[in-house]
Amino acid sequence: MKELIKLEIGAGKKPRTDFITCDIRALKNVDVVCDTMDLPYDNETVSEIYSRHLIEHFSFKDFLVVLAEWNRVLKTDGEVYIICPNLMWHLNQIINGSHKSFFIKDRGKNDRYWGFGSLFGWQQDSHDFHKFGYYFELLHDILEVMGFGEIQNLTNEEGSMEKAPWHLEVKCKKIKNSPDPLSLDLYNHFDVNH
Repeated sequence: MKELIKLEIGAGKKPRTDFITCDIRALKNVDVVCDTMDLPYDNETVSEIYSRHLIEHFSFKDFLVVLAEWNRVLKTDGEVYIICPNLMWHLNQIINGSHKSFFIKDRGKNDRYWGFGSLFGWQQDSHDFHKFGYYFELLHDILEVMGFGEIQNLTNEEGSMEKAPWHLEVKCKKIKNSPDPLSLDLYNHFDVNH
């Protein structure tokens, strides 16, 4: 029996155990330094992909390419678990927080500070900028178009990893091969003339 390959993509500074860690940065805890749009694995060899606070770092178009690549390396019925900022939660923080709360770092008094950091990234290095945001229905529909099914919203649920409403947590399976993202109308969704 072949060994199961489980990847944590965008492992950063806090990797999970029992996963091969992949990141574009050559950090101390990273097993494989690579671009998630070009993973060094053969087709249908990976059983599970875990990604925590990575997808928001890609443009909308690049995220479609990322999903196609994840789909390529995943076995049929392989699982994907995504955690990213919950766009609706953080928009609420900004809308309902006070101006003063932007400048406060004390937990519980800093809605706009967390809202802005989660929407735009903490900007501590050149990779720490957010380029797009997701809420469940949007992420669900994108995953479905890209060949994934059995899509579950685990945000703030008993079975979730983070158990917090500010983390959008979605689990799904590969059910079919992804279409070429460049061939999709969705890929050109934001191509507008101003």
